[in-house]
Amino acid sequence: MDIAVAGRGLLPPVRFLINEQPRQASSGLSLIELLITLAVISIAGGVVIPAFGSIIAENRLATQVNDFVSSLHFGRSEAIRRGARVIMCQSDNSQDCAALGGWQYGWLMFADSNRNRRRDRDEAIIMVYQGNDGPVTIASGRRRRIVFQAVGTTPGSNATYTFCHSSYPGKVRAVILSNTGRPR
Repeated sequence: MDIAVAGRGLLPPVRFLINEQPRQASSGLSLIELLITLAVISIAGGVVIPAFGSIIAENRLATQVNDFVSSLHFGRSEAIRRGARVIMCQSDNSQDCAALGGWQYGWLMFADSNRNRRRDRDEAIIMVYQGNDGPVTIASGRRRRIVFQAVGTTPGSNATYTFCHSSYPGKVRAVILSNTGRPR
């Protein structure tokens, strides 16, 4: 399209040419596109975040169960290897067996040379597991210690250790220790 500008007679008229090409698409985001994107992300986050918490709870439970079962296997094998009684007991200070509390605060393992089922200062600690005040609790009824005989067996009846998550009460796992000293 031509636009003519008339001069005052001193200069010839000037013509400006306006290029009428189609507009190019914008490469940025509009405010509407940005708001829609944020809405979709917040809805997806509202669905995913609670599920993610459940996954974390399951992993914490699985970790505690696996650590406990590994300790049971280790205690049994140590009793057989040493040919002596090995005690695994609840401990909150990594030195002595605890009279109160739960397995979630930790446990220790020692060779019970005098067969009194308590750790004396002259009895070496074989293993210590440092627990925590996390959301997983381990209940065992009234059993505060596990005795592995020299042949790997545990006297008494089968023992059940229940693992619970405080935020997800429906997520419960159990470990059963048989008289043969093998957990399942």
